[in-house]
Amino acid sequence: MSSKLPHRAKAILSLWLLSSVGLGYARPQNPLDTVPSLLLADAIEEADLILEALTEDSDVLAFKGEIEFRRANFEEARAYYLRALDLDPNTARAHFGVGKLLMGKMRLTEAIDSLSKAVELEPDAAIYRLALADAWAYEGDVAEQARQLEAYVALEPSYDLERLRQVEAVLEVIGDFGPVQMGVYDLPEPAESITISQGLNLIFASVMVGDQGPFEFIVDTGASQTVFTERLLGELGLTPITSTLIYGIGGGWSCGKRHLPNR
Repeated sequence: MSSKLPHRAKAILSLWLLSSVGLGYARPQNPLDTVPSLLLADAIEEADLILEALTEDSDVLAFKGEIEFRRANFEEARAYYLRALDLDPNTARAHFGVGKLLMGKMRLTEAIDSLSKAVELEPDAAIYRLALADAWAYEGDVAEQARQLEAYVALEPSYDLERLRQVEAVLEVIGDFGPVQMGVYDLPEPAESITISQGLNLIFASVMVGDQGPFEFIVDTGASQTVFTERLLGELGLTPITSTLIYGIGGGWSCGKRHLPNR
């Protein structure tokens, strides 16, 4: 690698050196310490430039893997993670990265092993707890999912308050309904078809709620909760059992939660 840095990399490193001058802040010990916050802010190119200026030890390689993962270059990410582990098998971020790649392929047992190793090596890394909770959720073990989410909340990751509130909402739902209701239900036999229609640039599904309906629901593949209108809630006779926070593009608000029949 050439010893000459691009002007932008020099500027970033200069800002790192001067950022605390006259402000009374403690400066990080080395530029690598700034990379996590840059990645959290999705400043991938800036993080990449800093990494290019550093010697490729296991931590630098693991961060390079993270950058390639963010760019959806998964094979390149895997190569960086494995190189990091070859240099130091105890590189927690590399185990974390490998675990995410395995989870993407639904190789859940291996993913849980890798993510558990990352948590073992760095138990105070909140993001590792969150990924491990996701893996346990896919595996269908809600108790382990809740345990990792509780550990995440206990670490108080103030850098991501919105995610923290979402985790607290999930724990609230698990506490209300328990693992049976939160688990994956088998389809009825024979499986019933759902009528799908399109209109107003939206996709609608015609579904039954218990033995009532069918009702038209807007399909949102990114939604974590199902939302009912007040009119439909009144028609179904559902009463609130608790409240939770719902988040969308426009912000968040408090909504009542109802317990629905399984079918």
